Amino acid sequence: MDRCLLFSTKVYALLEALPPGCLGPKMRDQVMASASSIGANMAEARSAQSRADYISKFEIALKEARETDFHLAFIRNVAPEAKELQAWLAK
Repeated sequence: MDRCLLFSTKVYALLEALPPGCLGPKMRDQVMASASSIGANMAEARSAQSRADYISKFEIALKEARETDFHLAFIRNVAPEAKELQAWLAK
């Protein structure tokens, strides 16, 4: 979970570093929501009530990770001039 928290924190920093007007507030909120939801669902899985509940939480976390990956690819296309952001996204 520490890695998920670190990832969410880095996504937040990335969003803060984007050039003004690069993303609208709704898109910023969506990216942050999906990025932070990964760790939140993994944390919930630790308190699952059943094996099925545990698996479900991890499946949701995986879906959120895929959504976040899409959003980050979108940002890569929208802000090609931001070199340090491109370097971070390429990792």
